[in-house]
Amino acid sequence: MKILFICDIDGTIVPQEFSINEPNPEKAKSLKLSPKTLITLHMMRSHGDLIFLTGRGIGWQNITCKLLRTFLGKSKIHFHNLKGEWSMEKYLDFKLKNIKKISESYDIITIIDDMVEVLEYIKENFNQETKKLFLMHAKYDPIEEDMICYRIL
Repeated sequence: MKILFICDIDGTIVPQEFSINEPNPEKAKSLKLSPKTLITLHMMRSHGDLIFLTGRGIGWQNITCKLLRTFLGKSKIHFHNLKGEWSMEKYLDFKLKNIKKISESYDIITIIDDMVEVLEYIKENFNQETKKLFLMHAKYDPIEEDMICYRIL
């Protein structure tokens, strides 16, 4: 069985320091993966493939690759490519389309995101007939310095 973990970045494995409507590259440059988060991500990677699916645009590639340098070559990063004005509808569609494409050759898929709206949208629109899908609502907790799973949808 082929196992895939698809993980969001901002708000999930690092603090949510900015929004898509108010990007802040300077804050993004200062973000680092905590030791606990690194252990969690390596554990995922040891059990299957790990892909990062982010709302960060391609213009943030250098900053993001620096943040995830430990995983480069072992994991892919998919950046958003939304055209025009950002909207939640476009963002949800971007996530769903990429997840469908990325997960085609996998049997078990776990999606980890800090936004419940994203997970609920995937749950409603992803055809699960031939796949086992786990949706994990997780957020980065600065006190624990790790991503904390709040629930499985």
